[in-house]
Amino acid sequence: MTEAELTELLIEYDELEEGDSIIDTFHFIYDIEDIIDLEMDYDEEEIIDLMDRLFTEIGLTDEELDRFMNHLLPIVEDPSFETRLMAISDRMDQLEYFETIDELSAEQVAELLSIYNDLQSLLQIQFKFALIQDGVTTNLSLEAYSNLRN
Repeated sequence: MTEAELTELLIEYDELEEGDSIIDTFHFIYDIEDIIDLEMDYDEEEIIDLMDRLFTEIGLTDEELDRFMNHLLPIVEDPSFETRLMAISDRMDQLEYFETIDELSAEQVAELLSIYNDLQSLLQIQFKFALIQDGVTTNLSLEAYSNLRN
């Protein structure tokens, strides 16, 4: 999408006034991502390709990816899936932007953990974290994972 097309789209959705600059109006890309997503009509093959690239980046094998996709297909076809996912997304949007968990209040951390649990429940998966260092794998709790520093 070109800048002119995006400008036209934002004006159409009453998110931008004629003559206003996107850069001056929006400080964060996530402020306009939902509008872009509404307009981008990805077909199933494009979504599978995007997911494939993402999971390859995090080190999933083709077999693991196939099993994961076969697990997800019936879940995302459930009529309530999109509504539930959007509700989780809306809750995430309510949290302020942060880089480390130390920037959040106790209430925000509790909400983030609740969102994390709801996402696991929605996707019917359980996230597990491990640190692989010098060939040694150490399982990590969510708290230990969140405390990792680069």
